[in-house]
Formats: sequence, C-alpha cells, structure tokens
Amino acid sequence: MNRHPSAHHEQERPKRSLWRYLRLRPIRAAGQEARHLHQLERAGESEWTPWIAITGLTLFFVSIGLLMFGLVVAVSHLLATAFL
Repeated sequence: MNRHPSAHHEQERPKRSLWRYLRLRPIRAAGQEARHLHQLERAGESEWTPWIAITGLTLFFVSIGLLMFGLVVAVSHLLATAFL
C-alpha cells in the first residue's frame, strides 16, 4: 500500500481535464463556428457570403474601437489622478 504521490495525482487528472473541457466548450464552439463561416466565405458557396464578410469586418472594427476607447479612458483617468 505504499503508493507514490504521483500515482494519486494521475488519477485526478481526468477530472481536471474534463472540467477544463466543459468550461471551455462554449469558446470552442464559437471558434468552430467562426472557422466554418470563414470556410463558407472563402469558398463563396453561400448566398450569405457578402453578409458574413461584412459582419466579420464590423465585429473586427468594433472590437478595435472598444479597445482604443478603453485605452483612452484608462490614460485619461491616470492623467487626471496624477495631477491631483
């Protein structure tokens, strides 16, 4: 009954990876859907191809805009508190 500590750790590993898999499943599903839409756009087989491309560009520019807005707000807040 003298077990090595790593043997106990190996028994717990599937639980952790299962939890990690379940926790990341929505992210993986979104990634798979994005890859599927990208394949449709590249192939040009769908009547929705222009809308997929426009939506992708819109989401890209909105995310860049939100990032820039957040940086500007953070820098202005830092500058405002630095001169108090």
